[in-house]
Amino acid sequence: MGLGGTLRRFANVCVRVERDAGYFDNGRWINADPERFEFQANVQPSTARTIERLPEGSRSQGAKTIYPAPGSGTLRTADAGDDGYNADQVTIDGRVYEIAMVEAWRQHTSYVATRLGQ
Repeated sequence: MGLGGTLRRFANVCVRVERDAGYFDNGRWINADPERFEFQANVQPSTARTIERLPEGSRSQGAKTIYPAPGSGTLRTADAGDDGYNADQVTIDGRVYEIAMVEAWRQHTSYVATRLGQ
């Protein structure tokens, strides 16, 4: 049995996502209405090893690892540059997190999110 089957055995939670629909135009941010959607995922506290791989400024914040259910779509981290975009923000148990890292594996993808507003 792959990881997908194992994750289905754990309790899933509803993860709410807010994605900025704005964009950068020659370095200037152009606002647009955010895109919102929800999906089911298994959410776990991130391990110490995972937290070590985060950017140094994000390590002191609470971190969660998100394992989305198959077919849930993708989340994104921030992308810098003239055509960049902001990272997705997710709400888990009433707390807001920002996607800081994507771990794409052969049979599944996981996301590491750091808590905002601490």
